[in-house]
Amino acid sequence: MTPCREITYLINADTGCWECNSHKPDSYGYPRFRVNIKIFRFMYETHKGPIPKGLLVRHTCDNRKCINPDHLLLGTAADNAHDAIERGRYGKGFFAPCKLTKEDVLAIRSSKLMNIELAKIYNVSNSMISGIRTRQKWKHI
Repeated sequence: MTPCREITYLINADTGCWECNSHKPDSYGYPRFRVNIKIFRFMYETHKGPIPKGLLVRHTCDNRKCINPDHLLLGTAADNAHDAIERGRYGKGFFAPCKLTKEDVLAIRSSKLMNIELAKIYNVSNSMISGIRTRQKWKHI
């Protein structure tokens, strides 16, 4: 597997990140060089070897543009979600800051109010409240 064009990057002296500037980012900000293939996945496989089935590449630096193999490690989707929660990235669009806290989620689940009322109180969508109550969202709590 080779990239469509040469990979170029700028090195961030403060963080050690190799920030890719040769490939256009996808809607989440990750550079891609082929359809559905993120460039950091290519960098991992090139520098560290194949990625076993069921694992994905995670960033230790939390920089979506970083392709430094030393900042990449393997893990499960659950590991990746745990990273996002721990780093405050879990929420709308997965990477946006959360509007709700753990306490809010527990209060929503125990509330007798209707979903539409709770949505107004917490300034979130009605579907978010429904997802929380059915444990389709905020499963970790």
